Amino acid sequence: MRSSRSRPLKAVDDQADARIAAVRDRRHRCPCLACQSVGSLAIKVVAHRGRASVRRIRHLDEIGGVDVIVAHRLLKNAVPHRQYLLATEALLAPEASTIFSGGAAHVEAYPHRGTVRATVYPRPREMS
Repeated sequence: MRSSRSRPLKAVDDQADARIAAVRDRRHRCPCLACQSVGSLAIKVVAHRGRASVRRIRHLDEIGGVDVIVAHRLLKNAVPHRQYLLATEALLAPEASTIFSGGAAHVEAYPHRGTVRATVYPRPREMS
């Protein structure tokens, strides 16, 4: 990500970079098949903003709500990149496409919810 992006996007991108670094470190320290093959995974980040409710079920917190469902559905999208950050219009200001460079407009359509507009920022870095 470029420094011209918003602080929330930079924070998300920095988190992804930290996860990649952690995976690389573990891959070099652990000989098991799972750790050795983790380099073939890709980082796909969906960043969305909305309302959520949290309820405790025994010792676990469960998150729910319409916006949580939208974020979950966005994980199953038609983005043609192996690695990317997809930021919805709900997270970004509507004028974000004119402010941030490197992103491409993207729209996903859902029955009973309509369309969700987003910007996709490809992440060229690989995990290996």
